[in-house]
Amino acid sequence: MAGDPPGRHRLSPPRCRPGKTLEFPGSNLYGHINGGSELFLEFGFELLTVAYYRAGDEEVALELYRMSDPEAAMGIYLLKKGKETPDPAWPVRHTRSRFQLLGVQGRYYFQINNLEGKEAGWKVLTGLGRELVARLPESSSWKIPGWFPQNGLDPDSLRIIRGPYALESIFTFGEGDVLQLGRKKTATAGRFVLPDGGFVTRILASYPEEGAARAAFQFLRSCLDSSLRILSEKSDSLVFQDYAGKFGKIHRIESCLELLVGLSRQP
Repeated sequence: MAGDPPGRHRLSPPRCRPGKTLEFPGSNLYGHINGGSELFLEFGFELLTVAYYRAGDEEVALELYRMSDPEAAMGIYLLKKGKETPDPAWPVRHTRSRFQLLGVQGRYYFQINNLEGKEAGWKVLTGLGRELVARLPESSSWKIPGWFPQNGLDPDSLRIIRGPYALESIFTFGEGDVLQLGRKKTATAGRFVLPDGGFVTRILASYPEEGAARAAFQFLRSCLDSSLRILSEKSDSLVFQDYAGKFGKIHRIESCLELLVGLSRQP
């Protein structure tokens, strides 16, 4: 199966018996995820394979998501992983606990669940994960864009945004696709430590050219949430205060929009 993703019952570590396998293509993802499937579809979802494996009395469940590209797979992983606790010996980006292993390789995002949470199940989970990683197609994973700053960045806060569902997990600017990303263009976000010890969340959205960035700023301005009070405004920038009394700024930098939220002082 060189170069191919694992198929029905073809992935089973030693002493592990494969059970049932289910597949959910496209919009059929709703049949497996009740609430939350919109996020996968927003990033670019193609196919979910769910497979169950048993070893003695232990059962583990594999969920393998084939996304449209590595950026989409990494976007899901960053939202799902929480605080990352990896094994340094593993060759792919991942995090693990006694109950679950989450990882990403190329355009595949996967999670393996230790259904009982027992140590024996953890051994099955680990073996299945190692075989899965070895059999997934080799391809490069998403990397932080060179235009996104990293000095002071909390690595566990890094996010990728392709639409409103991912954006709303960070901050509510308004309803709908307020950054005009259309599930194709990308924004990158993260939380940064400031020199005075405070924090700011920075969101940078990149557009094909300046005109698109200018149009996106104007659209965002037109549908800005009513809870955000504008304090000052220019043609390509504005400063606001949110409902919690924190400050924020939105401004265009050539073909990018930069959005700052959570400031304790007015910029």
